[in-house]
Amino acid sequence: MVTVSRHTGQGNSRYYLVDGDNKVDPKQRFESVTTITNVLDKPALIPWAEGMGIQAMYDVAKQWCADNPGILDSIESQLPMFMVQSEGASRRKKEDAADIGTETHGIIESILDGGKPDVPDVLTQVIESFKAFWSQANLEIIDAEVMVYSAEHGYAGTIDFIAKNKTGQRWILDWKTSNGLYKETSLQLAAYGYADATMRLKPGEYIWKDLRMMAVRLGKDYPAFETKEVTNQAEAFAGFRACQGIRQWIKDMRSTEWKK
Repeated sequence: MVTVSRHTGQGNSRYYLVDGDNKVDPKQRFESVTTITNVLDKPALIPWAEGMGIQAMYDVAKQWCADNPGILDSIESQLPMFMVQSEGASRRKKEDAADIGTETHGIIESILDGGKPDVPDVLTQVIESFKAFWSQANLEIIDAEVMVYSAEHGYAGTIDFIAKNKTGQRWILDWKTSNGLYKETSLQLAAYGYADATMRLKPGEYIWKDLRMMAVRLGKDYPAFETKEVTNQAEAFAGFRACQGIRQWIKDMRSTEWKK
């Protein structure tokens, strides 16, 4: 029996281990789908831009204090503390959003299992949005939080939700609580779909047969949902593989004389 486990490495990067597959070294670390597609976010520019903003705030405020001496002297002495408190603001915001997403997934899974979980006020509209979607989806539950991997391409990830419709088509759904549905989500879904299919199908079977993939954005301000389906699965998977190639190139270049 093959088991897939999820782990957190250096810098909070996520990776997976696969046990029970004779084609895979159980010590091999499979990078997560989201880690791979994060190359699209240009992560190296985020702390730089944030640092530039903080420094600009400091310089402007310091000049303002110099132009307004006397009662503002005490403010100038506090500016270094302001900088420290401001540092990492975008990272903290991203972590808070990730926590909301994780909690949302858990509540949805409980509801679909027939439970009646407590819903915090901050997620009330999100869960109402989910209920509005589910009432119209006409889908039957197969599984939730499913870990999949591709031995062929060396990646792994966790599918939010797998369902089927009345005609037997398999649906892979990705819950989103962001302010929009972004193009990289289609690449992530295609990667999940490919891994899921290769784990289920026999060699030579068509990967995308009877497989559909969709992102569902759940509104946070009022009960509403937005959906986007991956319409060209093979093209989206090619995009994911391109991200994987760039990700590998970045890792390879770290051992050279080039800067990050």
